[in-house]
Amino acid sequence: MPAFWPVLRSLGLYQDPEASTYPAQRAGSETSGIYRRYTHLSRDGGEGKRPHGGFVIFAGEPGFYHSPREEGDHSNPGDRVSGNDSGPSNYGAKTTWSEDKEIERNLEWWQEQLLTWNGKSLILRQPDIQIESDASLKGWGATTQGCPTGGPWSKEERTLHINCLKLLAATLAVKTFLKNQVNKRVLLLLDNQTAVAYVNNLGGTVSTQATKLARELWMWCLERDILLIAQHLPGKENVIADSESRVMRDRSDWMLNPVVFQRIMSHFPNLQVDLFATRLTYQLPRFFSWRPDPLAEETDAFLQDWTQVRRYANPPWNLVGRVLAKVEEQQADIILIAQVWPSQLWYPRLLGMLRSYPLKINLQREAVIVTEPQPQVLPPLAMWPISGNIMLVKGFQERLQTSSCPLGDTRPHNVMIRYVENGSAGALNGRLIPFRDL
Repeated sequence: MPAFWPVLRSLGLYQDPEASTYPAQRAGSETSGIYRRYTHLSRDGGEGKRPHGGFVIFAGEPGFYHSPREEGDHSNPGDRVSGNDSGPSNYGAKTTWSEDKEIERNLEWWQEQLLTWNGKSLILRQPDIQIESDASLKGWGATTQGCPTGGPWSKEERTLHINCLKLLAATLAVKTFLKNQVNKRVLLLLDNQTAVAYVNNLGGTVSTQATKLARELWMWCLERDILLIAQHLPGKENVIADSESRVMRDRSDWMLNPVVFQRIMSHFPNLQVDLFATRLTYQLPRFFSWRPDPLAEETDAFLQDWTQVRRYANPPWNLVGRVLAKVEEQQADIILIAQVWPSQLWYPRLLGMLRSYPLKINLQREAVIVTEPQPQVLPPLAMWPISGNIMLVKGFQERLQTSSCPLGDTRPHNVMIRYVENGSAGALNGRLIPFRDL
């Protein structure tokens, strides 16, 4: 007896020499007479008789899903089932299942999933949500209910075939718009016929990489009881998603080298949330994104509460002023990455919010920026521990030494710039704020 028969029986499937066979999708393949013991209705509603008695496992389109294809699975399920050569009219012929580990693996998958996953409904329901997605060689884009999003590919992702990029874009779109939802029916509109086929068939028989992507998408959906139905949308109608995949709207999306970030963590080990990041630039497991993102915990850091946990912020440089205002408003503590830029209006305010010594980032020691494209002009950077808690700020300021000029020297006109040139962050209320090395 094959090793997988106990698994078959646990699923309610039993061998029946009287059950019907269906021709597989490819010539010469037939399926076995295996049926659910408690089901004996034929297509016309009468008692089960040949050739349509019982629910039969077959290689064509089923009323329920087969398990998602394994990576590297390029075969038709019916090819693993062999019978005699008497032709499809010999319904009583004995059928043999080959000893195949993948069959056993897929049956075990069904054993685990059958209680929670009820497969493809024969009665079509209206989708709960409609998502359009697209991909270009630059990035991915998607939209649903008037909410567009997208982003660039990583260096590794850009090496994929365009069909795989379309599947990856669909996966990112689904994860972005459905990450907090369960038990949904989703209409996925794609302008690539190959991607549509791989989604609807839970994989394919040509591309290993495309099958891997389709499997990842389906396994994510099955865990949340989400049913996908993909349909083709002509490219000329997929305007919004196509535009999002080609126009990279956030040119300030960059990150510190993780080696540099780990040195920051050695000084401040309790950081928990990255306030300004994407799926390609986050430094902490929890992060917020500027636009909808498949991995982000929330969208738009300025709408979130900054008081509950220790936060790390590497914002676009034009938002530093808003970050300082948010910290003061909520009396929060954050670790801020920002330029050493004394001429900016927000710089004195930044110095007045320090609760510890700023750490200078040495731009010459290593590649600080690891994302592409890198900023064209990279000003001096520092890590600024700031707080909206006035007691913490005053405690730090009292530890600073009083700044003074040597006897006989004339007081400099621009105190701030002179101190920055001498390796200090500046002066505040007559006290010098030195940089410490990161």
